[in-house]
Amino acid sequence: MKAKIVPASTCSPAAVLGLHHIKIIASDLSRSLAFYRDALGFELLYEAERSKLPVYDQLMGYENIHLKLAMMRKADQGPLLALMQFLNPPSESPHRELYQAGGVALALQVRDLETVIGNLLKRNVLILCHPQDIIRDEKRVASAAYIADPDGLRIELYEPFP
Repeated sequence: MKAKIVPASTCSPAAVLGLHHIKIIASDLSRSLAFYRDALGFELLYEAERSKLPVYDQLMGYENIHLKLAMMRKADQGPLLALMQFLNPPSESPHRELYQAGGVALALQVRDLETVIGNLLKRNVLILCHPQDIIRDEKRVASAAYIADPDGLRIELYEPFP
């Protein structure tokens, strides 16, 4: 059954305050934590293991959820990043193409994209696409590149120009 589309005029814009956190499901929490902390500079706020919480079962629609999580942030900026590894049901890493419905890419704003890419190469991070200039209306407005996290999630590194 498809979700009912509610016309924007019937929704209260004040009800949504902003983006709180982004969840990334990992097949190996330790490996993903090291990547986001060491390669991308996110700060670890806390790690936890959760199980036997009926509210999680209700919210997520599975029985007997058991998971590990790491909550991270980037220097008090923007939404939090929640890395989660499901122990029950077990996390899987199916490959999904970016153009497929449900496909996701995380976009991170960076400063000095070329240096960032150089540092990631030293850490053996998979570079999917090296920096490319983005031209709009004959003006160079940004440069962007794509990398992959340990589970293959595409991450856009985006450097806007003034």
